[in-house]
Amino acid sequence: MTALAAGLLIVPLVDQGLKAILRRTLGLRSFSLGWFGSLRVKEAQIWWVRLVRNSNMAILCPSCGWFAGLLMGGSISHGLESSIRGCVSDYVCLRFWPAFNLADMAITVGFIGTALGVLITIRDAFP
Repeated sequence: MTALAAGLLIVPLVDQGLKAILRRTLGLRSFSLGWFGSLRVKEAQIWWVRLVRNSNMAILCPSCGWFAGLLMGGSISHGLESSIRGCVSDYVCLRFWPAFNLADMAITVGFIGTALGVLITIRDAFP
């Protein structure tokens, strides 16, 4: 449960802090990452409504606490920014991937980890 709470607090704080720093330092400019692409603040409407349908995920799969925390923390960060600014800012722009941010990474890792944890728990429960 501590891991869940940590993800809920750390991901939104760090993600919003990074965005504020990048908005202040970069503005409309971009910072080259060489062949990989660039860092730049890119405003976009939220394209996917991210809901956590099962709030008891940490109880179902105790080892999923960190993953559930990342998933919900990233979702809260996107929801907060979308509510305040009307859009979500992405800042990592790679040549071979759509623009993303820390909250996107947290949601992706959180989802994959939680899904794998639940599948492993189900597999172990029904041998």
